Amino acid sequence: MNSDDQYDKLLDKKLNRQGAGCGIEYGWQNNWDCYSLSFSHPEIGKDLANDVSHNIGLHTAKALNSNVHKRRGYFGEYLFDVPSTILIKFVDNSGTPISGAQVNIFQPEPDRIISASVLRKTLITDSNGIISLDPISGVYTQSTQTETGHRLNANPFGNINVVGTNGLMLFEISKNEKYDYKWLPLVLPNIAYWNGETNQASFTISTSFS
Repeated sequence: MNSDDQYDKLLDKKLNRQGAGCGIEYGWQNNWDCYSLSFSHPEIGKDLANDVSHNIGLHTAKALNSNVHKRRGYFGEYLFDVPSTILIKFVDNSGTPISGAQVNIFQPEPDRIISASVLRKTLITDSNGIISLDPISGVYTQSTQTETGHRLNANPFGNINVVGTNGLMLFEISKNEKYDYKWLPLVLPNIAYWNGETNQASFTISTSFS
C-alpha cells in the first residue's frame, strides 16, 4: 500500500468524527471537528497499534488532504494557504459590534518566540466593528509553487514560517479606557482558505466589553 493510498484511507471515509481533543474548552474560538483513526481497519490498524495518540484535528486533516497524491519532502508549506484579506469583526458580550475601538496588532517575528512580538500596526474598527487585515507590503512572494501545490503569496501574516513561529496574532482592543485581548491563530485562516475563502475570509471575535 503506497503513501497516497494510506492518506486516502486515513483522511477520507475511514475517519470517524469525534469530539475528543478539540473544542472551546481547549482555548479555541470554535468547536472543532476532530477525527479518530480506526484501529480495526486491516490495512492501517497495524500502523496505529502502538500509537497512544491517534486523534487529529480538522486543521491537520485538511492540511494532509491538501497534499494527497503529492510527493513528500516538504513540511509546513501548507501554512502558506491563507486568504489575501482577513476581516475581523469585534463584538461585545451581547453580540453588538464595537465601533470606534482601537486595535493594536502584535505578531511574533518569524524566528522568535511570542515574548519577542512586535506591534505591527494599529487599526480602528468601523461602524460595523470590523477591521481589515490586508496583505503586508513587501512580503516575499514565490514565483513558483512547491511540488505539493502551495505558494507563499502576499497575505496578512506576512512571511509565514513553515514551523508556524509567527502564525499567531494578538489583538489588544481598547475603547473608553477598557481593554481586552484576543488571539487569531493561523490555523483559522488556513481552514477558511481550504473551505474556498481564498481571497477574503471573515471572523467574528467576542470580547468582554459590555
